[in-house]
Amino acid sequence: MVARINHSKNIRKLLHYNEHKLEEGKAVLISANGYLKAMNDLSFNDKLKAFERNISLNQRTSKNTLHISLNFDPSEKLSDDTLSAIAARYMEGIGFGRQPFLVYRHDDAAHPHIHIVTTNIRHNGSRISLHQLAKRKSEPIRLAIEKEFNLVPATRQSIAASQRIFAVDPKVVNYGKSALRRAVANVLTEVLTRYQFTNLTELNALLSLHNIQADTGTPGSRLQQYGGLYYRVIDEEGKFIGQPLKASILPLSPTLQKLEELFIRNSTRRLPNEVKLKATLQDCIARAHQYNQPLQRLLYKARIRMVTSPSVAGRIPELIFIDQRHRCVCTGSALGPEFTPTNMLPLLRPQPGSDTPSLQLPCTTEEGTAQLQLLLATLLQPGNEPDYLPWQWKQHPKNKKKKRSA
Repeated sequence: MVARINHSKNIRKLLHYNEHKLEEGKAVLISANGYLKAMNDLSFNDKLKAFERNISLNQRTSKNTLHISLNFDPSEKLSDDTLSAIAARYMEGIGFGRQPFLVYRHDDAAHPHIHIVTTNIRHNGSRISLHQLAKRKSEPIRLAIEKEFNLVPATRQSIAASQRIFAVDPKVVNYGKSALRRAVANVLTEVLTRYQFTNLTELNALLSLHNIQADTGTPGSRLQQYGGLYYRVIDEEGKFIGQPLKASILPLSPTLQKLEELFIRNSTRRLPNEVKLKATLQDCIARAHQYNQPLQRLLYKARIRMVTSPSVAGRIPELIFIDQRHRCVCTGSALGPEFTPTNMLPLLRPQPGSDTPSLQLPCTTEEGTAQLQLLLATLLQPGNEPDYLPWQWKQHPKNKKKKRSA
């Protein structure tokens, strides 16, 4: 079993998400804790008011809502009664046994899983601390439930996989606007809350890894004149496909105005991670020179991705570095002149036998700029990368020395 906990401050949106699944026939409400009415008699307002009643007693707490998912192995066939018992045992174990919560069984994935919606505000207005909740309480009770209910133990790889952000499949544009909105919203929620970037170019570089782009419109268009923003799905060539989504209809309302406020906050928050990213890049470059290795391989081991900015006629595209370990995004020019394409390109050697074009640097002509854009696009195109496993999980447990008896 793999448990994942997400914090939020909008109980209505979380409840709408699960109720929408219920209406589509992709979810079933299997348990309701802390309600006076029977589970089948609860209306949407009944469910919502139970949470809002507690939340209204504590206006100081911003993160007052929890959305928990418990995921099980595909081979397990668990009844609703068993899932309800597991949810109750888990909520009791993390200290939420007396809180109002709803348990939904979702049937929209290849593995069985349940979603739990609750609040950390008690009936008396006091707050349940969420600090390191996953480490302090969720992990011990998760292991205990696996033994108690004889579940398939979660491997470290499955836990790491549950924490990844999955790219939007371009085929989702054919499945209707609601499916497209949910796919884009899932990526945006994770990216906007977990990564640090300071401009739209850096954000788009990060979103491009997940087949999404933020579009401010063409120069002179009404969208650009009025400061609007669309989010669009892109194909393998970076071209827009499907219908655009307005920023205002997505969770967190990531409009251009709110993004600009986020950019200002991130400019300060990112400074420590920016120093770490620069030090890591310098170390990788030094080792590339010392051991005569391609820089791409060293950067991959350091969990750093390189993306090029959109090409502009007559200008060399800029390199953008995405640090997936410290979750920050920086342009090469912001880190220093040594991270510009002209200085980085000699280290980005193509693999033997590849069709990568050659180019003599520096180039100042339009033809040379076009060749450089083609070369960078070829060198930095994504490949098939194996799942990353944190180094802490690769270590072997240390053998404790036994004390000799006197």
